[in-house]
Amino acid sequence: MTKTFMMGHSLGGLVVIKYGERRGTELAGLVATSPLLRLRMKVPGWKKFIGRTLSSIAPTFTMTTGLDANLLSHDGEVVRQYVNDPLVHGVATARFYTEFLRAEDETFKEAGQLTLPCLITQAGADGIVDPSGTMDFFKKVGSADKTLKVYDGFYHEILNEPGKESVLAEIDTWLSART
Repeated sequence: MTKTFMMGHSLGGLVVIKYGERRGTELAGLVATSPLLRLRMKVPGWKKFIGRTLSSIAPTFTMTTGLDANLLSHDGEVVRQYVNDPLVHGVATARFYTEFLRAEDETFKEAGQLTLPCLITQAGADGIVDPSGTMDFFKKVGSADKTLKVYDGFYHEILNEPGKESVLAEIDTWLSART
């Protein structure tokens, strides 16, 4: 029998966790790296107001995210590739913002429903995702087989940091023990 594990990073980590809460019986487990469970980046009050106000009347209205690429990795080449990637657009819609807030809230409320094996890794010096949000969420997870590993000093792109081999080894060891 094939075992299916899902893995996601950042926003993908939030998606994987949400999926696990709602449809966890379809999976053997999940891995989330620096999941976007709470922003550490400060969203200015005026952007919050515009996002919430326009979400229902002009959902496709976009604003710049304000994400500082230097918060992604200590590796300058990773930052350079991100900045020069034509698929990185640096904007978010008003509806995306409110849907993200809703998903974040629901994910915390439904944490007890996450009962499948899960490995959550978090960058300790993450300037984009708040590590305390990941830790708060982890405490509420309902799984008896759950692991949280925080990598002190690592920036957000935990799989693209100098020293990423330790993260990859942790994931490999965790998955090997469950397959």
